[in-house]
Formats: sequence, structure tokens, C-alpha cells
Amino acid sequence: MDIEKTRTYYQNLKEEDVCQCRDCQYFVRHAKAAFPALAEYLASLGADIEKPFELMPLCPDENGQLLYIGEQYVLMGSSEDFVNTEIGGLEIRIADSHPITDISEEHFVIEVSSLSLKVIPDEY
Repeated sequence: MDIEKTRTYYQNLKEEDVCQCRDCQYFVRHAKAAFPALAEYLASLGADIEKPFELMPLCPDENGQLLYIGEQYVLMGSSEDFVNTEIGGLEIRIADSHPITDISEEHFVIEVSSLSLKVIPDEY
């Protein structure tokens, strides 16, 4: 893994590079506060929790929970040094599948297992 290249990649991402749908933008606004240990872990790899490569949200359930069945992040370099891990009950592993990244440099995509956020109606 190349943490510095990953950090630079995320620094160069613009707000509009992240999906603008309501569910993804809700995640962007709330993920860091809701999952501080995950945010810290991703930052240690150079990734930014607020700039996911791909999110897979489902509609909020009857309890007002918005479930994301996968959150993906790009890491630059080789996946050789990456170790699957668990942070606060969330599994983080190399993604089996993901959209095309259009990145020419060596990289890989990691995926965080399902997580959910409580929907705050005035902010959703």
C-alpha cells in the first residue's frame, strides 16, 4: 500500500466526485461522527471516510435506519500489505467487485461491511 499516494488521491477528490444522491450525501455528512473509529482507521490508510468511491444504500427501514450494504474506498499501491480487519464490529476487506475506477496507477478497492445510520428527518 502507498499511504501517501492514497492521501494525495483523496485530497485531490472534489465534492462533486462523490455521488450526489440524497442517501450518499447523508452518509458523507454523518459518517465521521457516527463511526469515528472507522474514520480514524481509514485515515491511517490515507483514505477519507467522507469520500467513498462507492456506496450501496437501501431505503430507510420502518425504524428510520438507513442501511448501507457496502462502502468502498480506493487505496493506492499493491494490496499485498493489506490485512482484512474488523473495527467496531465492521469488517474491512478487499472488495470482490466494484465499479471501474479509471485509475491508471496500481491500486485496489476495499469494502466495509454493512452499516446503518439513523435518519434525522430534517437533515435527510
